Amino acid sequence: MNPIIEAAGRTGEVQKTPLAQGVTRVVAQPGMSYRLDGVDGARPIAKRIGDDMVIEGLADGRKVVLEGFYRNCADGDSCSMTFAQQDDSTPAVVLVPSTAPLATLADGSLLMYPVGGDGSAMAATAAATGSSSILMPALAVLGGLALAAGGGGGSDSGNASTAGETTPPTPPAPPPAPADTTAPAAPTLNAPALTNDNTPAISGTAEAGSTVKIFNGDTLLATVVAGSDGAWSWTPESSLDDGAYSLTATATDAAGNTSAASAAVEMDIDTAAPGAPELSAPALTNDNTPDISGTAEGGSTVSIFNGDTLLATVVAGIDGNWSWTPESSLDDGPYSLTATATDAAGNTSAASTAVAMIIDTVAPGAPVLSAPALTNDDTPAISGTAEAGSTVSIF
Repeated sequence: MNPIIEAAGRTGEVQKTPLAQGVTRVVAQPGMSYRLDGVDGARPIAKRIGDDMVIEGLADGRKVVLEGFYRNCADGDSCSMTFAQQDDSTPAVVLVPSTAPLATLADGSLLMYPVGGDGSAMAATAAATGSSSILMPALAVLGGLALAAGGGGGSDSGNASTAGETTPPTPPAPPPAPADTTAPAAPTLNAPALTNDNTPAISGTAEAGSTVKIFNGDTLLATVVAGSDGAWSWTPESSLDDGAYSLTATATDAAGNTSAASAAVEMDIDTAAPGAPELSAPALTNDNTPDISGTAEGGSTVSIFNGDTLLATVVAGIDGNWSWTPESSLDDGPYSLTATATDAAGNTSAASTAVAMIIDTVAPGAPVLSAPALTNDDTPAISGTAEAGSTVSIF
């Protein structure tokens, strides 16, 4: 399996970070338990450099840096790093921020845990448990180590000993951490292209634990901190103004190195509803599929209603004109037609003025006609009855 570093929290959640080629940096979090996995056959060495734990000796020259292990993790809320047992005779070793160092190396770093043969794992066990009786014999086999405070043989008034027990020298204060001048990678940023929300959610990813600054052009909008998984998000507490935004973000690590800006993301906030559309329809028609038309904001979605019942939805053209002809026949009867317009951002207008329409496709009954059968009047009176208000044609 690919080598990973696992981080387990008190609630049981486990975060797994694959080891990259080169250096993998993980920000140490209080209360987290760390463990390497997939490094069979490796001979890791743990050092303290400043406030960081640095683990070397992994395959392909990989290195792990637990940033802030000796700063972020207080005694009352400590984190830990566990090295599994190397064989049946050596127990697993757990290092915590208060674990005493084994030795000071030639480069000034503090040796915390060397893995290897000849009892070197016992040295870490001794440091973790405070058992000085096995500390010095274990260190004796670690060739090339320079013990702190003069270590080695000879009598020294500052290093008292008793029969059967040797007291290790007191290590010096940790050397300052080497300067970190590597800027983090540019963060990613996600935001809606068009929204009618003045407090839109803006999110992305950045180096874990880095400080992310969010800008509109050159104007700083907000500052947030990326989580241990690199994810970050921001929702404005106060409403942003309507208009166009060009959003970018930068990430600044704990050493003060700032990344390049992310790629710009364009966002438009539009909370203004379009004007009410106009609607035209015949007042009286014998057509069950009458043409209904009008105008609205260009590109808006027009919803046509009979009272509260939605009849159809159409899209207004660029010039604002829209029309609808029913594909299925409408029932005869009275209609009260209105329309609303919804723009691309989701804002909906007020309803148009209602237009009354009646569909009547039923022919009236045949009229009754009366006329004299024989008359000497050149202008005889002809009369009858028909549907009230109907137009009577006499043939």
